[in-house]
Amino acid sequence: DAVIDGAGGDSLNVYIRVLSVGGIIAMYGATAGPCKNLNVTSLFLKNGELRGSTMGSPRDFARMLEMVNKHRIVPIVDAVFPMEGAMAAFSRMRNAEQFGKLVIRTASNTKL
Repeated sequence: DAVIDGAGGDSLNVYIRVLSVGGIIAMYGATAGPCKNLNVTSLFLKNGELRGSTMGSPRDFARMLEMVNKHRIVPIVDAVFPMEGAMAAFSRMRNAEQFGKLVIRTASNTKL
């Protein structure tokens, strides 16, 4: 139904192929570069939507951080998995068993 992507590139055609009829692809970046041959025909035959979104200005980001701090907003973490348990995390997500974020612990975030 929806794809949220920050990579862009030629993956866009994969997203269009798996997109549900009437679905949306929301892009907020293009770290993989441009899509060289965008399949526009498949997009409009699926009545799909490609929408771009910026992350906001530095001022927007600062105001967001102020709000998070003022209201003490913290994410709900359902479970933390070690890297070797990543497939169990994906299974939990696929089966809609989680309430909140699923975290995969890597060597750089061992303090979680």
